[in-house]
Amino acid sequence: MARKRFYSPSTGGFYTETIHGGAIPADAVRVTEPHYARLMAAQAEGKAIVARDGRPRAIDPADDIEARTERNRRRRNRLLTESDWTQLPDSPLSETARLAWAEYRQALRDLDCSRKLGDAHWPPRPDGDA
Repeated sequence: MARKRFYSPSTGGFYTETIHGGAIPADAVRVTEPHYARLMAAQAEGKAIVARDGRPRAIDPADDIEARTERNRRRRNRLLTESDWTQLPDSPLSETARLAWAEYRQALRDLDCSRKLGDAHWPPRPDGDA
C-alpha cells in the first residue's frame, strides 16, 4: 500500500499520516509518490522546494524571485535603518554630508529589489563604508 504524502505550503514541509497522524497542517495538499521522488531527486541536485500556487515545486534557488526580492528588501531596510541617524535634526553631520546621505537613502529606495543585485548595484555609503 502506497504511503500518503502531503506538502504544506505554510510550513514548507512534507507529512505522512503514518508519522504525523492528525498533526498535518490544514493547508497540506496530497503529493503522489512519483512527484515526491522527483522533488527529492531535484533537491539532492541542489534545487530548492518551494510552494507555488499551493503545490511543491523544485526550482533553482538563484531563480526564486520571491526569495531574492525578500533578501534584497531585508538588506535595503537594514541599510536604511543603519543610516536613519543621518537625517535627524540633531545629527552631527554638515549640511553637505546630510545631503549626501539623503541621496544615498533615496538610491536605496529606488532599487528594484526583484533584480539580481550584486554588490556593484548597491549604492556606496557616503562615508565609504560598505
